[in-house]
Amino acid sequence: VRPIATACRPALDLAFASEGRLAEGNLTRQTGRAAVTASAMMVGLAIIIAIVGLFASIEVAFTNYIDRSLASDIIILPPAIALWGDQIGIDPQFESRLARIPGIGNWASIRYAGAQVGDQTVQVLAFDPETYPKVSALTFDQGDDSAYALMAKGRNAVITGTLASAAKLKLGDRFSLRTPDGLKSYRVVGVGGDYLSAKVNTVYISQKNLAADFHKSEDIIVLANLSPNANLTEVRSRIDALLRDYPQVTLHWGAEWRAEQKQTLTAYLRGIYFVLAILILPSLLGLLNTLAVGVLERTREIGLLRAIGATRGQIRRTVLAESLLMGAAGTALGLLAGLALGYALVALMGASMTSQIRYYFPGAGLVAAIAAALLIAVLASLLPARQAARLQIVQALHYE
Repeated sequence: VRPIATACRPALDLAFASEGRLAEGNLTRQTGRAAVTASAMMVGLAIIIAIVGLFASIEVAFTNYIDRSLASDIIILPPAIALWGDQIGIDPQFESRLARIPGIGNWASIRYAGAQVGDQTVQVLAFDPETYPKVSALTFDQGDDSAYALMAKGRNAVITGTLASAAKLKLGDRFSLRTPDGLKSYRVVGVGGDYLSAKVNTVYISQKNLAADFHKSEDIIVLANLSPNANLTEVRSRIDALLRDYPQVTLHWGAEWRAEQKQTLTAYLRGIYFVLAILILPSLLGLLNTLAVGVLERTREIGLLRAIGATRGQIRRTVLAESLLMGAAGTALGLLAGLALGYALVALMGASMTSQIRYYFPGAGLVAAIAAALLIAVLASLLPARQAARLQIVQALHYE
């Protein structure tokens, strides 16, 4: 508290230095000053609560994405995920060599190609519709798991919500996918995605169609589950030996990798929350200025209270109470406005990206915001309350 009070002292001293001039009658009371101050606090808190609600909802949605689409025991990835165009793929022999390792159960691979849908640049990810659901899963906004069987028959595809929104596509629509052999017509059998492609324009097709239309057969990602009673030490040793011939990819154990991704996401969002906290500082300065001017306006009243027996402590508590009332009013309105704005932002994002993003009530954020607002009110009242309590009774009574 003391460092903040010291930092604010110059501004307050400047305000009280004008007391001689203001005593000549140049100061007029502004009845709306308190309302403006409460409004400033309301706006700051509304923005903070709205952003906290938005990012909390995103965190929950992406955590669910991670748990569903990367649920396999073994994840073999290139160094930079989602930058598939810059990666060197794995030859098809890798799959057969991996499958022969004792302890490996179901497995599936994902392949990549670049393409266009209209004027939208897209990434094409391909998997075997029969084996992929055994180790992973897409999260559907439109359609369901029956899309896998349809992908194995003809040119059928699942697209992400971002692409559906950008290209104005929905379930059952046909679209032209630009390939090295020209335009190919695909039908949308599902709208959904996975963690790695949730924010990217992506088309999911079968590996058979990728080979026919894009002439691609290299794997980018390999997912596998352990068989029952598998020896983890032996499996790790054999996979490490296999990967010596494939330095372009890295082995990750599913549970550990998912925990790392969640931790990274949480750390990133906490950094954003810290930056948002700076938005409350203007409220501190505004509240400090309002209280300081209020003490000047009520100099005679304060002197009269002191003359009839009010103690310095009672005067300080009066200023503190005024600060808390303004802070409480701004906080209450700010929380309500922030919740409404946050809900609207999440709904907008859900409509443009994926319906899996649903509003998550930021309970911890609300508690933190209320505590921060009360702390701001207390800090802002310290110097004005001290100055009011130190007024000399005779001088205050002669103040005009």
